[in-house]
Amino acid sequence: MRTVESQITSVYPSQTNFVVEASFTWDHGITFERNGETVTLKAGQYLQVGRQSFRPGGTKISAQTSSGSYPVGLSVCKCATIEMYDIGWSTPDYWSLYEGATAHLKAAITIDGIERMVDMGHFKVYEVETVHEVTTLTCYDAMKAADVLCPAAMQGEHSYPELWQLAAQQLGLTAGTLDLQYNALATVDTQHTIRQVTEAIALACGGNAMVSGNALLVRPITSAADVTLTQWINPVEVAKTPVEVTGVRVKKTFASDGQEHTYFFGAGGYVIELNDDNLWLGIEGPVGSVTVAAEAVAETVYEQLKNKPIYKFSGDLPADPRLDIFDKVIVKDISGREYPSIITDYTFVFSGKTSIGNNVESSSSYNTSDSGPSGSSPSGGGGGTIDVDSALSDTSTNPVQNKIVTAALNSKAGTAVATQSSAGLMSAVDKTKLDALAEGGGVTYMSADEMQAIWDTN
Repeated sequence: MRTVESQITSVYPSQTNFVVEASFTWDHGITFERNGETVTLKAGQYLQVGRQSFRPGGTKISAQTSSGSYPVGLSVCKCATIEMYDIGWSTPDYWSLYEGATAHLKAAITIDGIERMVDMGHFKVYEVETVHEVTTLTCYDAMKAADVLCPAAMQGEHSYPELWQLAAQQLGLTAGTLDLQYNALATVDTQHTIRQVTEAIALACGGNAMVSGNALLVRPITSAADVTLTQWINPVEVAKTPVEVTGVRVKKTFASDGQEHTYFFGAGGYVIELNDDNLWLGIEGPVGSVTVAAEAVAETVYEQLKNKPIYKFSGDLPADPRLDIFDKVIVKDISGREYPSIITDYTFVFSGKTSIGNNVESSSSYNTSDSGPSGSSPSGGGGGTIDVDSALSDTSTNPVQNKIVTAALNSKAGTAVATQSSAGLMSAVDKTKLDALAEGGGVTYMSADEMQAIWDTN
């Protein structure tokens, strides 16, 4: 949540027209011509663009999560779309200079005759398109650069704080502090992306990863709301029932014995399930630790998420730069009813409105029972493990590994007709003996009538 003066907070929800203020920097020196003058900028030097060059109604910042589950352990990349008029370039080709530049956006608002600036973030320009003297810049924040495989510096074994620092460095950001309740090591290999690392660490902290200004942050799912929303442009749509995490199940296969263990905290209902596909579950904690990371994660994530119900909702507000993705909000309808939620869909238009919502679905794959298909400890009883046997037994009451059952079934005779070369309902050897008896006269085939005639004769 951005920090703004309280007197502004109480006024500008009614503001509907925010002036765009933008400047650009490059990571290298550039020279270009504008209005007949040659302009030279050093790396990092700002190019200020006049406000009259922007179309506020066509300039916006948006972010959206792709998951419909309870929003935790996610990372989000913001997209800024900037529409600009021709500002005196000698040739349209010079617009290509903006590709790779960094746009610094602010919302300029006037309160009591005093102009104030709200920092809206920094975005790298990836696409430039000009149509009828209006150029559209498509920009993304630093999280977009996280969709690459981890470099050598991040590979191998690291603690979570070390990995967080390394991820921020690779993105050119400052690492925000982590609220991590346990110690654990993670082993990063060549298949992990930087974004996967940030999401894994954010989930371990009970929150979500995002870029704010020049920092890489984890937004925790707190109990207190950032703001109460009341000034809706149109009726807000809110789900009838909330979604609330009732339990966390963690499945881990130990390298020592190859057996899968399950840790469960909470109760049946809306259960978040995590397994070894999660980066940070591939380890058992530092040497000498009493509790493995899997058990610590199950307990701490549940403690951080329990008793935090959220509602699915959507609605439009007057343009409000206070709001941001992953803000914890109280949605208030026309009747004064209040619904806690978390913003997972966000679009701020500099002139017009702010569209926000939460897309959580109560019928998602996370909606399971405490005795779901993975197996778990009894509900409501805190943490525990389930031992999975690696061999068949006529006395054990534990579940057995799928591969053990499959191997046992494969060793049984098949149901196909046997031949002398392949077994079926009988072995191939027995089939050979049976065929030999028939060929040598040792076996005489008779119909039922022939057998009855012999009986009657004797």
